[in-house]
Amino acid sequence: MNGSKLALGAVGALALVGLAKRGSASRAGPRLVREVPRAKVEAHWLELRREGKHKGYPQESFRWKHDRWVEVEVPLELVDAVDCNDRARVGRYSDRAGTLPPGLALYGKHGAKRGAFQVHLVDGNHRFNAARLRGEPTFLVYMPEEDWRRFLIVAQRHGSAVKKRLSDLYHTTSHDSMTTIARYGLSPDLGGHLFSHGGMGGSSRGKVFVSEGQDAALEWFGKIDDMLAHRADDDDPGKIVPVMLRLARRPTDLKLDKRGSDDVISGRSLFTRKTVHPEDLLFWHPIRKTWVPVEDWDHPDPMLGISEVEHYDDDGDVVEEDESWTSRGFYTIDPYDDGGFKPPSR
Repeated sequence: MNGSKLALGAVGALALVGLAKRGSASRAGPRLVREVPRAKVEAHWLELRREGKHKGYPQESFRWKHDRWVEVEVPLELVDAVDCNDRARVGRYSDRAGTLPPGLALYGKHGAKRGAFQVHLVDGNHRFNAARLRGEPTFLVYMPEEDWRRFLIVAQRHGSAVKKRLSDLYHTTSHDSMTTIARYGLSPDLGGHLFSHGGMGGSSRGKVFVSEGQDAALEWFGKIDDMLAHRADDDDPGKIVPVMLRLARRPTDLKLDKRGSDDVISGRSLFTRKTVHPEDLLFWHPIRKTWVPVEDWDHPDPMLGISEVEHYDDDGDVVEEDESWTSRGFYTIDPYDDGGFKPPSR
């Protein structure tokens, strides 16, 4: 079978949107490398199982029954993988010379039906994490031919929306910082203040950190939410409510934040050493439910980012609001629940 027919016959004018074009290693979309015999995929999988983390365990059989397979190159953002705890193994893979061995990915009918735009990595998570640690934009996987065809159809249908969702840059700050940001923007001179107690302050100063893609932004939104909760020590919701910002344009000096990228699985963390000016920033408005220029910051009530409030008496016991209370506890809206100062997760 001709490889070009495999990629183009399934989806018509696929090359027009820059997907699956042979010889293109761009981050714009997945790329077909070649067809691979099932026997080679099975032998590759068995060899890695024998020599990898499963060494010494009873050998499993290759359980996938597909007859036709392809090797494809997929942008990291389009791979659904897990964050591996074995950093030593990830590091050894990262230090290897040359291209990392392919993983194995699937894209079933259920994923296509619900419009999922990521292939599911069923083998090769340590290698995937190593590719991300290296700062590589793509990862090689073996896929059943029918899954590859199915994935490309969805990628074509949602290509522009997916690309925008994965390439936009975001930053999360606190509600009480927004007045300053609306006036001066994001300054690298203030970098590291959230991390000053965790050993990262020194490496964070002089940088403005951003996450690439909305999924990674929501992960970081949750992490910043936790940091703000631990930092705040008074009865002020503005200090603990996070606000998501989106950059209107990409800084020209972006570099990979390896440590930050290692903390999330949905996308890369990057940094710039330049000020991001107010005119290049937007914030998610919790009432208007859209992106609004930060220069139009109208001080929405920080309680719009709170899901629950508890009231306590002098002994620290929870009491009703209409009873005698001396302190309050605020619970912010979960990053993946609707509402608050961030867009819906889907």
